[in-house]
Order: sequence, then structure tokens, then C-alpha cells
Amino acid sequence: MPVSPRAPFSMTLSLVGEVRRKGKWYVACCPVFDVVTQGETERKAVANLTEALREFLLSCFERGTIDEVLKDAGLMPVSEYFPRTTRTSRNHTVPLQIELPFVRQIPGTSATAVAHR
Repeated sequence: MPVSPRAPFSMTLSLVGEVRRKGKWYVACCPVFDVVTQGETERKAVANLTEALREFLLSCFERGTIDEVLKDAGLMPVSEYFPRTTRTSRNHTVPLQIELPFVRQIPGTSATAVAHR
């Protein structure tokens, strides 16, 4: 079977965010990347955080700084993992799934494809 010159793909980064109520707003943050958003509901705050993280990580990739950002955040390949102490917090945690779409150009072709979210 021939390989298609269009090869869309995406990857998903699983993170943990924190959400707390502050007055009439909900504040959501991802301490790993120091990204904070807010929303009128918890759901909206988490949705805003997910989008902000996606845009932040894509911009890091585009600028060629993603390796540095991941290392600065203390992230490492699983094979190099060593448990770290975690801080205690009064906030509750929420799972975050950040989908990062990419374009891949197959060498020797002019075709590109975008993985849609």
C-alpha cells in the first residue's frame, strides 16, 4: 500500500489543572506552565485554560522553544522520571487534554496536511 503524501496527525498532552472560585469568577491554572485563565463558570474557566495552553504550546513549537519550555517546566521523558515532591493546595484539580494539531510535509513532495481538532 503506498504512503499518502498527506499525513495529518496530532498529539495529546495530558496535564492537571487547578480551579478555584474567586468572587463571582472561577480561576483555572496550569502550574506546570504557569498559565492562568478565568471564566464565569468552572466549565468555561477550564475550556479557556485548555485553549490558552494549546495556543501557548503551539506558539512555543513554532518559535522553536518547545524543548526549552518543557525542560523548564520540569518535564522529561518517562525513562528519566524521578518522583518530585508536590506542593499542597486548597484548589481542586481537573484533568486537561490539550490536543496539538500539526502539519507534516512528506520529504520529496509538496503536499502538506493539517490534523483538524
